[in-house]
Amino acid sequence: MSSASSVCNVRKEGLQHLSQQLHENRKQLCQFTSHDTEKESICQLICKLVQVYQGAKEEVTLEISKCLGEIGPVDLEQNGLPRVEDTVDQVVSLFTGNLKNYCKIFHILNQYLVDNDMSVVEAASNVLKTLLSTKTGIEFANLYRERLGDKDFLFQYLHPFRPRKKFQSIKEDSLSVEEFQRIVDMETLWTPPDSSHDNWIHNLTCTLINAGVQDEVLSRLQPICMIKTRFSEIVLPLVIHDLLLQDQPIHRDVLSSHIRRFFSSHCEQDSSNSRSHSALSMSSRDVSEVCRNKDSVRSMLNVVQYLRQQDRPKQGRQEMTAWDNNFWLDLDFLHISKAAMYCSAHFSAILFAEIWCDIQRQKQDYSGDSQKGTGFSQSFSQTTMIDSMGSSSSSSSTINVQDLLLQTYQEIGDPDGLYGCGAGRLADTSSRVKSYEHENRWEKAVITYDIEMCQPSSGPQYELLQALQNFGSNHLLERYLHTMSSTGQAEIPSHVKELQFKAAWKTGQWNIETTSRLEESCSFNEAVYSALTAVKDGHCSLAERNIGIARNIGIARILTAVKDGHCSLAERNIGIARYVNYRILTAVKDGHCSLAERNIGIARNIGIARILTAVKDGHCSLAERNIGIARNIAERNIGIARNIAERNIGIARILTAVKDGHCSLAERNIGIARNIGIARRKKISTSTMESARCLYPILADLQCVSQIDNVLQYNILKKEGYDDLTTRWNSEDSLTDNDFMFLEPTLNIRCTILKMLQVKHDDPSLDICLQHQLLKLAQLARESNRHQIAERAIFDLKQMETDNLKLYIPKLIEEANLYWTRQEQNTAKHLMKNLMTKLEKLQDENIDAARFYPQVLSIYGNWLAETRSENPNVIMEEYLEKTVGLLESLNEQGDVAMDAYLSLARYADNQYQNIVNYMKSNTYEAKQALMKKAKTEMETLKQLGDISKDRYYKILYKQSDIDKAEIEAMNEDKTKYLQKAVENYLKCLKYGDKHDLRIFRLISLWFSNTSVQDVNSLIEKSIKTLKSYKFIPLMYQLAARMDTKAQSQSFQATLNNMIERAAKDHPHHTLLCVLALAHAKKDTEIMNPIPASTSNRRSKLSKSTSDPSKDEGRIEAAKLMILRLKDKNSPVVRIVEDLERLCLAYIQLANVNVERYKKETRPIMLQSVQNNLLITKIKDLHNVAVPTVDIKVDPKGSYNNLICVKGFNPTFKLAGGVNLPKIISCIGTDGKNRRQLVKGRDDLRQDAVMQQVFGMVNNLLQKNSETRKRQLHVRQYKVVPLSQMSGLLEWCEGTMPIGEYLVASSPGDEKPGAHYRYRPDDYPAIDCRRHMGGVHASPDAVKKFKVFMAVCKRFLPVFRHFFMEKFRDPAAWFEARLAYTKSVATNSIVGYILGLGDRHVQNILIDCNTAELVHIDLGVAFEQGKILPTPETVPFRLTRDIVDGMGVSGVEGVFRRCCEKTMDVMHNNQEALLTILEVLLYDPLYAWCMSPAKAYALQHRRDRNDPDASELNTTKDVLEFAESNEPVENTESVNKLAERVLLRLHQKLQGIEDGVQLSVSGQVNLLIQQARDPKNLAKLFPGWQPYI
Repeated sequence: MSSASSVCNVRKEGLQHLSQQLHENRKQLCQFTSHDTEKESICQLICKLVQVYQGAKEEVTLEISKCLGEIGPVDLEQNGLPRVEDTVDQVVSLFTGNLKNYCKIFHILNQYLVDNDMSVVEAASNVLKTLLSTKTGIEFANLYRERLGDKDFLFQYLHPFRPRKKFQSIKEDSLSVEEFQRIVDMETLWTPPDSSHDNWIHNLTCTLINAGVQDEVLSRLQPICMIKTRFSEIVLPLVIHDLLLQDQPIHRDVLSSHIRRFFSSHCEQDSSNSRSHSALSMSSRDVSEVCRNKDSVRSMLNVVQYLRQQDRPKQGRQEMTAWDNNFWLDLDFLHISKAAMYCSAHFSAILFAEIWCDIQRQKQDYSGDSQKGTGFSQSFSQTTMIDSMGSSSSSSSTINVQDLLLQTYQEIGDPDGLYGCGAGRLADTSSRVKSYEHENRWEKAVITYDIEMCQPSSGPQYELLQALQNFGSNHLLERYLHTMSSTGQAEIPSHVKELQFKAAWKTGQWNIETTSRLEESCSFNEAVYSALTAVKDGHCSLAERNIGIARNIGIARILTAVKDGHCSLAERNIGIARYVNYRILTAVKDGHCSLAERNIGIARNIGIARILTAVKDGHCSLAERNIGIARNIAERNIGIARNIAERNIGIARILTAVKDGHCSLAERNIGIARNIGIARRKKISTSTMESARCLYPILADLQCVSQIDNVLQYNILKKEGYDDLTTRWNSEDSLTDNDFMFLEPTLNIRCTILKMLQVKHDDPSLDICLQHQLLKLAQLARESNRHQIAERAIFDLKQMETDNLKLYIPKLIEEANLYWTRQEQNTAKHLMKNLMTKLEKLQDENIDAARFYPQVLSIYGNWLAETRSENPNVIMEEYLEKTVGLLESLNEQGDVAMDAYLSLARYADNQYQNIVNYMKSNTYEAKQALMKKAKTEMETLKQLGDISKDRYYKILYKQSDIDKAEIEAMNEDKTKYLQKAVENYLKCLKYGDKHDLRIFRLISLWFSNTSVQDVNSLIEKSIKTLKSYKFIPLMYQLAARMDTKAQSQSFQATLNNMIERAAKDHPHHTLLCVLALAHAKKDTEIMNPIPASTSNRRSKLSKSTSDPSKDEGRIEAAKLMILRLKDKNSPVVRIVEDLERLCLAYIQLANVNVERYKKETRPIMLQSVQNNLLITKIKDLHNVAVPTVDIKVDPKGSYNNLICVKGFNPTFKLAGGVNLPKIISCIGTDGKNRRQLVKGRDDLRQDAVMQQVFGMVNNLLQKNSETRKRQLHVRQYKVVPLSQMSGLLEWCEGTMPIGEYLVASSPGDEKPGAHYRYRPDDYPAIDCRRHMGGVHASPDAVKKFKVFMAVCKRFLPVFRHFFMEKFRDPAAWFEARLAYTKSVATNSIVGYILGLGDRHVQNILIDCNTAELVHIDLGVAFEQGKILPTPETVPFRLTRDIVDGMGVSGVEGVFRRCCEKTMDVMHNNQEALLTILEVLLYDPLYAWCMSPAKAYALQHRRDRNDPDASELNTTKDVLEFAESNEPVENTESVNKLAERVLLRLHQKLQGIEDGVQLSVSGQVNLLIQQARDPKNLAKLFPGWQPYI
């Protein structure tokens, strides 16, 4: 894939090689796109290909489109497309401020020296001479050479332009107020009545330069600005910024007035259009005003965007903030947002709309509403600001901000943002329809549109027809449109014709007449239809020589239109290209090679218009780079275009020259291939190059054309290569893991091509290929809940009769699965049972029937189990066990076998668990009591005398026998189900990796039944056949059970064998766990004895739950294993020895006394702390990986390219806190320094286990398509326990506590918190805390509530400004805020499930590069926060500042939907989660329960206003008090607590809140309400700071 990583060679040959590599390495490409880093490379490749497309030669653009078609609609997993940086961009990034602008200007002028226009070369030369004679120019040239050194080629090349003698710089004189107004304050300058964009931008820029620009460089750029449009567009923002920096009120007033009027005029002219405009939907030629020209509007948007990214100078003593940077000019941001939407700058549109909303919020906060406590910033209700402002409008024209944001999010394609703007809540037709379309509920959209058709106006006819097509009613749509066109009552609009042609080729209707003049009117699907028709009919043409002329016409018309900015003309020509695309496919289908080739001439070049126009909307520089080439091509070919009109009309004569069957097959294939090339290229240019989603339809269409290319490549017209073609198409399916809407076109066109070939050649192999594709279409449609499309595909399958059971049975299974998915369960079971009966009869006669029979049995058995329609024993014996038996007899070991083993294991496990739960229930205990009572009465009656005739005795005796038999049968069933579950879990894990998470359940069953010999025997016998890497996720828990004094020797032998195998195969993942046990007491052994008060100190929350004797046995077992691994014959002896040295060095450093350096903030030398520190002697450990680097588990145990420990920096720093953890830098063999936090006198096993749980949760989130699509995950960091009292943590680089950003770490910080900077008149945070602390001890909840509300009224949220400070580019701002909101949602739900508490603002970090949250100090888990002295009353932290960072939508939209998707995964995987947590909760080393003394210590520490409050460490006196008063828990009490925690976890995962079972959305809604309820927040501990 090296060829795909960069497009270094833009020649035709290089691109052909890239296309060939992409074509031949499909499987490698599939693997390449399955990893995040590689997928980013694919995104870069796509962007680079589109960038190279601009201005490239025809043959190059053809090859680029081939490459994009080979890639297809790969899910790029990001909203925005990255900008592909070139060498100039990298150089410019070395400078800041004005220097960056100078660097860009000099580089552009250097490029102009080789421009095709000599007037540009002359102007650039003169300007360079002038600039290099100024003081500023000379200083910059010197600085440039200084920073780039030997890489400075720019000023070496520009050396001839430097004057021989220095000129004195002349200071520019400022114009008077009157003169400035006379020059600048003119309506005709800013919005001329009739002017092209070029003239407007030249005139405006030059006028402003002459209006008093002070910058030496900018003031001398007028000559080049007069003739280069792109240069003027770049300079205009710089000039306006320079004028504003002069701090003249008249400058700001005049510029604000005219720029505001520009956007206002734009919106007024756009008010007649209710829908948003895509990149190519508006015509700049239809209106003469500049404010409607997209280039001009985009130029003004660039001015606004550039200004807001510049820091404003101080106003007196007041420092300006990132928010103040938005107000260099006094503008209406709602108008600007509308203009950005018009130019397809979607992220900018959202940003400006939210700025406008924030302005309105500030007005509300400072108005009377805020005084009443109803301001937006203070609101705790779930009514979002966007709902409240939905009817607001700007001052000049009515623009509904809610509708604007709805349209923008719909264009971006974000799956959740739409709901934050009212979709799904609002009842108006527009909002409802957007929701229906977004959710693929096309049946509701059709009804809604149908109702709208009753309106007096024409109604949304096109939208209704489009909804019908998406609904899957292609035949209905095709017949309706065919009837409409045949009646001839009215001319059908072009966009409706597009639907007609698409429906026609999908349904195989070839009776539509296509236009003969391709250059006048066409569309993509019309071209597809014509091409397929040509293939079907087998027509060839002798007019191949005229194709070149037709191709030149397309180039001339499209490039001329794009050059002049005539978007409507370009769009009309682009329609021609779409048409040819469609006709090409028609030609391939029918074999009309000449007809196809004729159409290719136009279609082949149309891609230039779409790509140029689309990129122009997003990145003007990419299109303008090669404007000279485009202009020359246009001028050169215009003459040819004119000659066509004078000569015999080529297209018409081509049609006349068509003859049937007079061309060779090779000639026909050549014509078809050329047509395909043209069709492929036209699709690129529709993308806006800002949103990734806009690329997907284009890539899907390009892939459709590639399918026809495959037909040629495998020579299908000669009826050869069908098997190769099927293999090829199946491999492409595995690549494109994207939404079904982008995969459906490819599958449809395959089916259409195969149907045509089937009619033409009647080859059975075509039937097989077609049925495979239809089955794939049905499966994908069903999985995407597009049931109508799936049903249509199944109908087509059923029409194709076949005796091949390999084809017949899967379509019946798929039909039954479809009905089951649609909740038609009786129908599904009936179909499956009939099929099962047929297969049972055929299994002895047909091997295919024998292979499908167990699969059908398994599905039917699972359905019976799900619906509880049969006796459990019957289900297990007659279906699930029978399935396994049949598969084993067939020696099946693939996915089908693994699924069957899992089904049987889960069902047996479920029955086992039911019995275990019953035996723990009150009912069982009551039965046991009754049996005991009956037995006692029987003994009493025996003692009283003869009982042979005692009727009561006989009744008691018989009842006792019945009860005894029932108990015995239950125990037998329990044992049987247990063994069956363990046996089949082992088989499921043995034969593949698909269900590796089941290792948790297997180990849980084993640990719960260590005394059951049959279970131990099963494990012992089968464990050797399991791959050792499957045990890695549970290594901490496995190691914790090691013991030399255990009663069950077989259990310990098996356990030791399991761990030792893993240590040899995966030493970097296993040895640290074993060494931590072996070194459990090393803290006291390696150092001098420390005071008794701290020597027995345990974790920050509790002591180990195990007794000392067990600890000694566990430590001894670990030491013995280390000795065995250090044996000279051990394959890991060197790794063990080096790793042991490293661990002992860390432990020694962790316990070194550094009290005397407590106040030191500078780096401290390690040697100065203590002589002979082991850490200073660690060098070149080439066998030991850096412990804090995450190493991916390799199933094969191959770890060759690890980052190992090279050494450590000689200095360290202190992190603060009571125990003074040390921050050291580990140097890896890759040369990078990685900071690590070494902690002593602190048990890190708590944090390590929680990180382990996060890892398992991330695994579950990654497996679910909805959460994977949203990239939901919990941020992790590496935690490595080294002993009971010391450990190592990965330093979270680039993060800061949200409390530090909002209110700073301490009052004396140099940089104040955001609350002080943005709202200096609000209460200081410390005063808020004092106010709440004053009523904390009061039992009066009403009083607390009033104080809390009063504090909130004087302390308003500001966290939204974090994103404007850190991410100034609109796309980066949008991505960061989206990542933040998703991170808050995922952490909130996962934290709620795990019962994480103590989420104060210092325990939550935010990544300053990605805006994701990182939760630290995870000591309070499993709802232990509820037993604090001041119980925590909220499920997670969702305070006003947290919500403020989510934008105007608040908790609606992205946050709520991501919460629901995460909770849905938690619910659907409750079995796996409960199993994982059950293993952890019963871990003898895992001390998670908290004593009252520790609970008191925790909150007592946070009540102190000291800088150490950020760390979960208590002060010494409080800690000693806590530990001296902490009882040692016994195993029984801990087990009872664990059972209670598991019961509550089970309730959460079932949606049970307050005894009521809720839906996922209902549960999420309740949690959000509880988290935001001010009454709950008012009760929290003041140190939690609920007002932030």
